[in-house]
Amino acid sequence: MMAETTTQIPVVWTTTHKIANRLLGETGHPLLERMLSLAQHIAAERNWPLKSIKVTHYQDPEVVWEYLLLVLVFDGSQVESEYLWDEYLEVMEEAIEDVYQGLNASERVIFANMIDYEFYSNP
Repeated sequence: MMAETTTQIPVVWTTTHKIANRLLGETGHPLLERMLSLAQHIAAERNWPLKSIKVTHYQDPEVVWEYLLLVLVFDGSQVESEYLWDEYLEVMEEAIEDVYQGLNASERVIFANMIDYEFYSNP
């Protein structure tokens, strides 16, 4: 079932795979794929108007920190998108133990420090 939903919502890379490789390393790629699949699955299961998921590189200008940002692009108003975003965060909070399952300490650090989330409304 997960394979079917992953093809319905496109993943758009606005950064290079080279940057992702540098940030995530070998152990982080399966985690990134797991997070993308989970977002696609949740959106498809709940019939959300998710147009795409953007994978973007973000570097904080004030502190020395950079990470990959997964941006959920919803097709709807800002209010609707914010509601779906809140719902997504609730579902992710419940699913986090499943995501952590099988991860060692360094992989958990990657999850916590190298991947973040945001949403965008595109009516």
